Amino acid sequence: MSCKDCPYFNTCSAPICPEDPESLTNCAWFPDEETCHRRDLKGRAWITRQRKIARVLQGDSRSGSFTFDMLCRNFRISPGLRGLDPEAGPAHENEKAWFKGHSEIRKPSEEIRQKMADLKARQKKNRLPVEPLFGEDPILAERNSTIPPEDGR
Repeated sequence: MSCKDCPYFNTCSAPICPEDPESLTNCAWFPDEETCHRRDLKGRAWITRQRKIARVLQGDSRSGSFTFDMLCRNFRISPGLRGLDPEAGPAHENEKAWFKGHSEIRKPSEEIRQKMADLKARQKKNRLPVEPLFGEDPILAERNSTIPPEDGR
């Protein structure tokens, strides 16, 4: 499929189009710009990341631009996120520095996941009623002694 075959071709103004290889390599996207509208492509991770960046940065174009390669990286998206400065020169040089400052989020290994599951199981198994650390709490004991018992006991 080419861009011209897309049902949104005439109305879409997204600078990075999944159907246009030229835009994937040479274009940058700002958080205040459109993203792809095609429903069958919305599940792609980089499009999801675009939408999240736009939501978190509230469409602030001063936060810089993002290239396709940057959007493909699984990184933490927070309100302080900054993309590339469009005035700073060639994007590919600035992109390298940006990648160093935005490490990829990795899934824990199978061994670590198993240890976490075992720890949760032990915590659940050993769950005991909460008791005061130093005997009975005098404030709660006094309060409970002054509360009359409910009817029907």
